Amino acid sequence: MLAKRAREMAQEWTDKNAQQIPGCLGVVLHGSINWMDDEEVLAASSDLDLLLVMEPGISLPHRQKFRYRRLMLELSPIPLSDLQPPDTVLRTHYLAGSFFGETVLWDASGYLQELQNIVTVHYPERRWVEQRCQSVTAKIRAGFPADPQWPLHRILTAWMFAAGLCSHVILVAGLGNPTVRRRLAASQQLLQRLDRLDIQEELLGLFHAGELTPTQIAQHTKNLSRLFAEAIPLVHDGYPFAADITPSGRDIAITGTQEMVQQGLHRETVFWLGASLARCLQVVTEQGTLPQRQQGVALANDFLSDLGVNTESALRQAHTSVLEALPRIEQHGQWIMDHHPGIFCQ
Repeated sequence: MLAKRAREMAQEWTDKNAQQIPGCLGVVLHGSINWMDDEEVLAASSDLDLLLVMEPGISLPHRQKFRYRRLMLELSPIPLSDLQPPDTVLRTHYLAGSFFGETVLWDASGYLQELQNIVTVHYPERRWVEQRCQSVTAKIRAGFPADPQWPLHRILTAWMFAAGLCSHVILVAGLGNPTVRRRLAASQQLLQRLDRLDIQEELLGLFHAGELTPTQIAQHTKNLSRLFAEAIPLVHDGYPFAADITPSGRDIAITGTQEMVQQGLHRETVFWLGASLARCLQVVTEQGTLPQRQQGVALANDFLSDLGVNTESALRQAHTSVLEALPRIEQHGQWIMDHHPGIFCQ
C-alpha cells in the first residue's frame, strides 16, 4: 500500500486503541515509514513500527507484532524518561529519526510534540550527526563481546549485529534511516548516490559476503524457513525477540529476502538471514529436541560455510575483525558528513 495510506491506518489504530493501553502517554511513528514519501509503496513484506511512550516506572508491555487490517504493525514500548531531555534523543541514532518531521500520532504527555519540534530543527546539525554516529560505535564496542564459552547462536549474533551496526554508522552520517532488516540495501543506495560503492564492499566484507551468489542465498532462505517452522511452536515471551519468531515474522524475513534478491541485492540479505538464523537457533537450542538442535546447528553451519567461516575460532575472528575495522568505518562516516549538502554547523 502507499505510505500515505499506511500512515492513515496507523493513525486510525492509534485513535481507536492508544488511550485504552494502561500507562500509555503517546504514540509515535518509528522507523522506515518516516523516510518515505506519501506516494512510495510500503512493501507487503514490511511492517510499520510505532513507539508506545509509557509512563515512567510502569511495567512495560512486550514488543508486539500483529496485523491491523492490511497493515502489519509492530509496537515497541519506551518509557517517557528515555526521551528526556531532547538532547538525549538528538544524540541517539535509533530515536532521533522518530521525531524528525510529522511523526507524533498522539500525545497525552504534552511533551512529545515539543520534542518533535526541537528535533526537527536541530537534526541536521553536524554536532548531533557526529554524536549519533558515536552512539552507534559505542554500541558496537560495548554491546557485543565475544565470549569463547558462548554457544554458536550467541557468537553468530554478536558478529552479525556488530557488523550490521557498521552500516548504521554510514547511514546516520548520511542523514539516512538506520533501518533494521534492509540496512545493507539502504547503505548501498546512499553510497551509490555518493559514488562510494567501495565503502559498500567493505561493509559486505565484514560479513564475508562479497562472493555470495543468488543461488546460495536462495538455499539459505529455504533453510531459514525450515528453522522458523521448528522454532515458532517453541518460542515464548521470555525471548526479547519473540515477536519476530512468529508466522508473520517468518513471512517478512522470507518474502523480504526474496524481494531483495529480485532487486539484485542478494548479498545485502546476509545480515537479516544471519540474525534470523541465530535467533531461531537459540530457540531450538534451548527448547528443542536433540534432532531439532542438530538440524539447527547443521543449517547454521551451512550458512557459515558459504561465508568461509567454518570453525568457531574463525567465527570469533570474524567478529574481532569488525572491531578492528571500526576506525576505518568511522573515517568513512566523517567523509560522508564532509560531503553531505544537508548537514550544517551551528
